[in-house]
Amino acid sequence: MPHGWAAAQYVHLHRNSLVFEDKNILHLCWGAKEDWLNNGIRVKHAPTPFGIVDFELHREGGTLALEYKVSRGEHQRRYRQVQLHVPPSVQRSVSVRVNGNFRVVAPSQHVIRLE
Repeated sequence: MPHGWAAAQYVHLHRNSLVFEDKNILHLCWGAKEDWLNNGIRVKHAPTPFGIVDFELHREGGTLALEYKVSRGEHQRRYRQVQLHVPPSVQRSVSVRVNGNFRVVAPSQHVIRLE
């Protein structure tokens, strides 16, 4: 069944591009491309060891708008931090609105610590 295996690896690749766990850190959009923001990125009900992740990331002019939530279950691990990875080619002079709060992104900043 090589075709089924390859299809599963393809899905896994894209899942990890959007939601990736590394020890106690939850990474959002770790492997996202700038083109993906043209229509926005939406993740719903992504299971992680830290809980269920939902988020939406899209452009609003020079601002990246992110709404996210991690719904932690009773027996799930706590994360140490959540990070948003700004796609490498996104204009560097943007601000980011995270759950309604604005943050300025430095020209060299590629990772934004959310929690």
